[in-house]
Amino acid sequence: MSKIPFYLGNLVACFVPGSKNRAHCRASINLFLYYPKIAGFIKKTFGEQVHSVKFIRQRTLNRVVCLVNDKYYVKIFRDVTNARLRDFEFIANYIRPFVGVTIPRVVVDAHAPMYVCEKIAGRPIEDFDHDTVIQNEKKIQAQVFKIIDELQSIDVDAIPDNARFNDSLQTRTVEAPTDTPRRVLAHFDLNETNLFFDDDLNVCAVIDWDTLSIANNPDTDRRIFMKYWNRYKNQK
Repeated sequence: MSKIPFYLGNLVACFVPGSKNRAHCRASINLFLYYPKIAGFIKKTFGEQVHSVKFIRQRTLNRVVCLVNDKYYVKIFRDVTNARLRDFEFIANYIRPFVGVTIPRVVVDAHAPMYVCEKIAGRPIEDFDHDTVIQNEKKIQAQVFKIIDELQSIDVDAIPDNARFNDSLQTRTVEAPTDTPRRVLAHFDLNETNLFFDDDLNVCAVIDWDTLSIANNPDTDRRIFMKYWNRYKNQK
């Protein structure tokens, strides 16, 4: 069930011209095929009937993000097992007390490879004027670095045994280990689109924690964030 809908959506989209049109076609088909699963998931988790499903984005060919009832984000995967998603659900709950901004509560479906989280308060960066954001650059960066420090304050060795994070030592390497490597938790996708702000451009939430893993270099998340930030900064 987890692979067939994505396969059909991707196959049909191959005959649609234009990359943007293909992406929307692929996502629309995949959401249509997954609609019964999504409706059952929302009903079981929140006790609500589904009356609207809006496509947000499809990353490559392997996952779709949608907004349900304008209240819940659902992320559907093709290449991630339920066991790994349940590990993600566990670690998201584990780190929440350590981080001083909102981390959305995550609920993983028991059967289909997808999870749901409630829509959070705050505004995405695209809601703000680009020049205004750049004027607040140092303020935003200081807050993000504080979040990284809070994440790194978690003792990796104190986390209950979890195969996902043991395996990640080999699979989630972005920066080479330092001369004195220190194992720390890293978001690994800390870009400006995963930050939410209040009206004064204070960071109030961070989303998309499903890439969270162990890094051997404490600079990993900072380098990832600055790479994406410099790209955003240079946008015209």
